[in-house]
Amino acid sequence: MRLVRENLYPLAVALGALLLAVGAIVVVRAPTWATAGWFTSTSTATSAEAVAVGSLDTPGFQMVSTELLWGLGVGASGLVVLVAALAHEAGVRRGRRARPGATTQA
Repeated sequence: MRLVRENLYPLAVALGALLLAVGAIVVVRAPTWATAGWFTSTSTATSAEAVAVGSLDTPGFQMVSTELLWGLGVGASGLVVLVAALAHEAGVRRGRRARPGATTQA
């Protein structure tokens, strides 16, 4: 446990970088679109029925795949861990500096 406590910062940076890399790989390899199921491929629906049901080809509506969402989530969590580790280390280093004009205790 002492080894983990002493090396927590490098482990957090490595974990954040790993999650960010895995998320990026999943996003790149994932399909960007997803089908809405078997009912979108039927050719029996007329244009009036498609408008009544709600067309999936309307502007501003895009279905994305589950793999893409998982990749974005993993990448975002890796970015949060990485930023938190770097911010914590920056705060710890800033706290270690002596303030100008402060007296030191002997």
